Amino acid sequence: VEPTISPAAQPTIAPPSGNGPLTEEQITFLGICESGMTATRNSGNGYYGAFQFSIGTWNSMGSYYDRADLAPIEVQRDAVQRLLSRSSIWTQFPGCARKMRSLGLI
Repeated sequence: VEPTISPAAQPTIAPPSGNGPLTEEQITFLGICESGMTATRNSGNGYYGAFQFSIGTWNSMGSYYDRADLAPIEVQRDAVQRLLSRSSIWTQFPGCARKMRSLGLI
């Protein structure tokens, strides 16, 4: 499924580095790109939840849930925002970051 953003949605462009909080449109696009925005996604590939967190990254977020797919979407959205406040979208989500850049979302 190719994520789409309504032409009426005018997202705020993220800083060129790709660090920092995402707008609602950006975070929704990222979740759609990663998993179809399926909070309970566990496809057996070692990545979990809407944003496909690895266990190590998820545990470093201190969310109190064993895996991302077991956490409510609000917790996952908060965790991805906190992750991107300390790390680049380009290293954490390179494929989706390229798609977002090609669409002018970052």
